[in-house]
Amino acid sequence: MELKFKLKETPRLEPRRTQQTSKPSSLAFINVGNPTQSKDKATLRKVRRHVMKDIGRSRRSGQTQKPDLAVTKPMDQFVPMPTHWGDVQVCVSFKQLIQTMDMVSEGVVSLAVVDPTLRSWQKISQRADDPPSLREIQKYTESLSLVRRSILPRNQTSQDGIIGTIICLAVFDARVGNLDSWRMHMLGLQRLLSPIGGFHFLQTHASLRLSLLLADVLGSLKQDSVPIFPLLDPYPKPKTLTSPVITRILASLEELDPVNRTPITLISDALSLVASLDEVLRRQFTDDATVSDLILPLCTIDHQVLSLQRWDFVTGECTAPSLWALSELVRTAAISIVAMVVSQTSGDVAYIMGRRESPFQYLTSQIDDSFWVGKLELKLWALVVQLCMSAGFSRFWYLDQIIHTMELMGLRSWDELMTCLRQVVWIEDIAPLEMRQLQLDIEKLSS
Repeated sequence: MELKFKLKETPRLEPRRTQQTSKPSSLAFINVGNPTQSKDKATLRKVRRHVMKDIGRSRRSGQTQKPDLAVTKPMDQFVPMPTHWGDVQVCVSFKQLIQTMDMVSEGVVSLAVVDPTLRSWQKISQRADDPPSLREIQKYTESLSLVRRSILPRNQTSQDGIIGTIICLAVFDARVGNLDSWRMHMLGLQRLLSPIGGFHFLQTHASLRLSLLLADVLGSLKQDSVPIFPLLDPYPKPKTLTSPVITRILASLEELDPVNRTPITLISDALSLVASLDEVLRRQFTDDATVSDLILPLCTIDHQVLSLQRWDFVTGECTAPSLWALSELVRTAAISIVAMVVSQTSGDVAYIMGRRESPFQYLTSQIDDSFWVGKLELKLWALVVQLCMSAGFSRFWYLDQIIHTMELMGLRSWDELMTCLRQVVWIEDIAPLEMRQLQLDIEKLSS
């Protein structure tokens, strides 16, 4: 199959040039009848008079000729600073991955991971659906062409390099927000692995397996979708929370719909996965584990959270809509916590920005006030989580809801609020700036 890529013509923006306005020269030809007249005193006097006229005028006006230079800005004003999983070091495991890709091309790795000029002109006002530049399309086409040519030699070394190259391209697209291209690469990897044993082919390729898991989870997290590849290794199931508050809430929910336990199981699993994430982070900071030791369990938990069943609140029909809306609310809050942890670990705020458009307010509107009786701890927990993701005017709505819920529960201080959050499940030191601002707001309103 021959792959063809058609380049989209985009206008090329040329930098502005300084325009020079100068008067035309008044030099004139000096005519002589024969060569001997060229040395005549009268002829030389005419030459000097015409040549020196413009020079004298320039000296008297005090203006100097400036070269016609392009007005440009230094590139360091546009190239973003690299983050921990950003431009230069996508993750620690990619060190081993890149070493196995030398047989394909060092240039394609540089293009996919290091090249800072792609997407380096991003601005806050730029929309996500803006078309790529001509240079991006050209480089992208060159990369895919290189991968296509590398497929021809059928040997294990080249095969690993091709898979690693496509993974690098997928990670790069997920990082810069090209989610359509990211999905194209992931589906391409799925088709590439299918003839050779599927995802289980990577069972003996630890570097490729971890890198593919990272690419799958990070891209799925940005658009809140189910990961494309399954978890390969046997992973421990999350432990059921045994706190008195959670036990009481789950027992009251079972009375609402004793036949269908799916939403109750979903709520329990989501809270248990957040507790598992808290345990992983605590172990990370107490056992002096390396960053690579954090990536695998973090991605595994992220994969499980993203794989939780979703409620289609637009077309879905159920016997207990408030219960299903609550389950979707808890699932959304759990993904928001995962996004905050990934954002703090990687330094990439795009994971938080993507969660600001979650249908949180719509879901709360689908739940009656009477439904929250005996479950206000869970509502307060979800509100605080989403407050940490919000910005602008929506933050005032969440703050007002938090204060109102605290009044209904009889909570009057910051310490009482944190005690309530820990009774559900909470990760210490998450979103420190947002939590500090919330503390100041509560202390100001309670004083």
